[in-house]
Amino acid sequence: TVLGEVFEAKNKLTDVSINVYNNNRLIFYTKTDSVGNYSLKFNIDSIYIVELSKEKYITKKYEISTKDLTAERLKDPVNQINAQSEMHKMVEGVDYTHYKKPMVKFFFNKKTDKFEYDEKHFANSYAAQKKITEKEKSAKAKKKK
Repeated sequence: TVLGEVFEAKNKLTDVSINVYNNNRLIFYTKTDSVGNYSLKFNIDSIYIVELSKEKYITKKYEISTKDLTAERLKDPVNQINAQSEMHKMVEGVDYTHYKKPMVKFFFNKKTDKFEYDEKHFANSYAAQKKITEKEKSAKAKKKK
């Protein structure tokens, strides 16, 4: 189970579209509720892409891999994934190509017996996001001139 929360700064974002893809096929669609939350469930032995989008906002993605999760293992509870996603509006003149890839990759780790995230991938994504934020600041400053 994924419990998701979408926000901009400190405000929860409502009406965010949540698309779930498996093998590039849209398999499920929902929206955030009145307080910016959503919940998703996944089958075992697959990789899913969760895409969050809202008009005028940067689309964000994350990945969920249930490849190492077995039906036998599901007889006992598995930790839930808490997916907190910050979104913000696009700034004209900034390249957001990086966001076409998942920011975070969650996976079931057989060794620790729980869902975790790929720390190296997240560190690289976060570094790229910081560079984009700097470009946004620069673009906004140029616009004010």
